[in-house]
Amino acid sequence: MLQIILSLTFGILVGWNFHIFFISLEPKIAPEKLTLNAQDFIIPSLEKKTVIQPQKPQEITQVSSKLDSNSSNQHSFQTLLSQNNFTDAMALYLEANAEQLHLYKLILKTYFYDNAVNNYKTTIEQILYYIEIEPEDRDVKFHLVEIYKDHFALEKAIKLLFELQSNYQSEEEQRKITDNLKITIETHLLMLNKLQDFSKLITFLEEIIDYNINSESYLLTLAQLYFNLHQYEKSETIIEELRYSTIYGDKAQAILDDIIQERSEKSLYRYKVPLIKLGAHYAVNITINNIPLTLLLDTGASYTFIDNDKVPSLRIIKETLLLTAGGSINAHLALADNLTIDEIILEDFKLTIAPFKQANADGLLGMNFFEKFKFLIDQEESILYLSVKA
Repeated sequence: MLQIILSLTFGILVGWNFHIFFISLEPKIAPEKLTLNAQDFIIPSLEKKTVIQPQKPQEITQVSSKLDSNSSNQHSFQTLLSQNNFTDAMALYLEANAEQLHLYKLILKTYFYDNAVNNYKTTIEQILYYIEIEPEDRDVKFHLVEIYKDHFALEKAIKLLFELQSNYQSEEEQRKITDNLKITIETHLLMLNKLQDFSKLITFLEEIIDYNINSESYLLTLAQLYFNLHQYEKSETIIEELRYSTIYGDKAQAILDDIIQERSEKSLYRYKVPLIKLGAHYAVNITINNIPLTLLLDTGASYTFIDNDKVPSLRIIKETLLLTAGGSINAHLALADNLTIDEIILEDFKLTIAPFKQANADGLLGMNFFEKFKFLIDQEESILYLSVKA
């Protein structure tokens, strides 16, 4: 009998050691991180800093011993949540005493963590409801910030971080919130810039500046953005605020120098012709033989080209072959009595004609027009700058 007992004991010890060994071999998987790159966009640089990452509460089985293990309320609350009956669970929460509330909060925090991965929208709604009941629970608010960030609701994360910053609990917490804010703000700026949502980007920058968070750096970003959008007056107004900044004064002056140079260059062009945006292309209104037409700008086309049904009064010179992206087509070289754009009139203007069926456009304005001018196409302002060559 003694030998049997010793054998069983030895077997249990060996099995337990193997169990511990295999647990130690389980890999730890790190979450993927989003990497964004900025191009031609001023963003304040940050050193690597610690951000708030709320710690997941201990498992409920480790803390439930603090209350009576036979507590029916405790088990009912946990059961309701496991059945996704959040409403009834919270009704029980509202009736709980102080001792029960301590455990319920731990149960809820674990519930929020576990459900945020697979059902984050519902979890956000539930957390917001919980915060209405427990507005001082900062751990849950920090967790909500991370959920917002994970799902790119960055403006909501930033708003909540500002709220937490307004009543921080310690100097250490204030530093961590500030670092978290800067990283989240910069990520959101990069995303808006990448999406070229400039209207939203400007509004967001103005809101951040009003919070006085590193305001000079974001003022410089806004000045650069206005310059890129050719809104020079707004850029200059901001630059005036930064001229005497010890950190950003030189960079502000560089933007101002660029504004002066661009204005000087544009002053050399006599004509400013408004452009029409048609999808990814730009077009311009002209007249040929006094017939109004809309032509797409195409500096890759040797000749101006129009649909053969648009101007019947053209003088045909000869047949020709046009090479297009879709292959060669039969066309005619023709002569127009005049082509008018803005105040410019070109007489005896050569062009090609062939069938051209495209919505909102009658043809292409080609290089035999542009070669007569110094020209600048400002896509941001939708302006064609022209000056007759000497």
